[in-house]
Amino acid sequence: MRWKFYLILVLMISSGVFYYRWVTPGDDAGQKVFVTRVIDGDTAVLKGGERVRFLGENSPEKNQPFHDEAMNYLRGLVGGKWVVIKRMGIGKYGRTLGYVYIDGKLSNEEVLRKGFASLYYYGRDANYDRMRDAEKEARDNKKGIWKPSVNAGCVKILAFKYKDAGKCSNQERLVLGNSCTVLNVTIKDDSSSHIYPKILKTGRTVMNFSCIWNDEGDSIYLYDKSGMILFYRYGEG
Repeated sequence: MRWKFYLILVLMISSGVFYYRWVTPGDDAGQKVFVTRVIDGDTAVLKGGERVRFLGENSPEKNQPFHDEAMNYLRGLVGGKWVVIKRMGIGKYGRTLGYVYIDGKLSNEEVLRKGFASLYYYGRDANYDRMRDAEKEARDNKKGIWKPSVNAGCVKILAFKYKDAGKCSNQERLVLGNSCTVLNVTIKDDSSSHIYPKILKTGRTVMNFSCIWNDEGDSIYLYDKSGMILFYRYGEG
């Protein structure tokens, strides 16, 4: 009768492995979940209250251009629907980081393709190339946040130093040249926490920063109410 004992043991272990593979963060299997609410263009709430940050993208914050459009697009895409989530860990704000699929399509990628978010990675994974290509398609077609401002071409980067000589020593420097009239702009990097309103006078403007620009790679976004004036990304390699 020992064979029955071993058979039951094998079945129990196999069942446990299957369950582990179904719910383990970052596993390929994913988990079917229901989206109860969409907060903005890159964050949703699942049934039970779990908040999911769509990995690999960063959509506009409240009061930024295209915030409402991005939120409404994601709401129409996944809101009130069953989706499959591939959990990839927990972010610094306690939200689940994940890839979300609906009808076999990667929602994260679709938001980028529509121009309602920019690429946002600190590490690369199996989805990086397709996400990068989706953003490039939106940029090439000037969709959403990539729509050019009427003042596009007015501002050039004259100098950019993104490495501090020491730790947070206020020696990062961005020098801009404005060939047009006075511009009321917003300057930001890839992070949603580094957003700076700025009035650019005609001519040369020097700005010093501390611990803003990532040494490994980051982006400069400069835009006004009518659209993107300047975009520069370094470290793509």
